[in-house]
Amino acid sequence: GFALAAAFASEVGDFSRFRSGRQVTSYFGLAPKQRSSADSVRLGGISGAGNALVRKLAVEGSWCYAQAGHQPKLMPKGSGVPLEVRMHGRKGSERLLRRREEMLARGMPQAKANAATAAELVRWLWALGAMCREATE
Repeated sequence: GFALAAAFASEVGDFSRFRSGRQVTSYFGLAPKQRSSADSVRLGGISGAGNALVRKLAVEGSWCYAQAGHQPKLMPKGSGVPLEVRMHGRKGSERLLRRREEMLARGMPQAKANAATAAELVRWLWALGAMCREATE
């Protein structure tokens, strides 16, 4: 967890440079490759562009996250993190677990569900970073 957060924050730098979570996902190579011709659009596996370390940590982190299957905790009050950010973190944690279970219940292969979870994890980290940045301004 900490290794991913540190690598992610150092690679992103200024969180305001991205306008959306989709841009962050593309930047780290966790967005699907797209092949288009005429009227058809086909999505492939993840593109693999961007920082390989952050991508690897996000994918490994989502595997570990799925195996843990724990009930997320709220950060303590004395942590210096605003309540809004702490609550958003808890909601995101619960959402990651729930969405992964939904994908697996629909019959999605585990590796594909894990890549989707990693992409959502990166978007969630970006949102938390952007919220912290706004709270300090």
